[in-house]
Amino acid sequence: KLVAANNRFQSEKSSLQDYVGRIEELESAARTQQESLKQSWEQLRVKESALTAHRKELEAALAKVVHAQEAMEGDLTCMSCLDLLHKPLILVPDGKRQCS
Repeated sequence: KLVAANNRFQSEKSSLQDYVGRIEELESAARTQQESLKQSWEQLRVKESALTAHRKELEAALAKVVHAQEAMEGDLTCMSCLDLLHKPLILVPDGKRQCS
């Protein structure tokens, strides 16, 4: 009986050691994957920061263009027809512009 019990014990011990080994492998793989995910996350944060800065630059440039366009619309608008000047004439002496 003792020999049979010892054999079962050794078998269970071996089985448990296999499980422990597999768990350690899984833990190691999980840690490796976690580190990889941390690196990917950091890379994404850096890219997001760069994109945010680029978006702000584009928004500022767009605001300048819109402001310039609005400023030019007044200079390029005929005060008679309120449309863009077509074959503009400059009146002397006041310098008003109007379509011909």
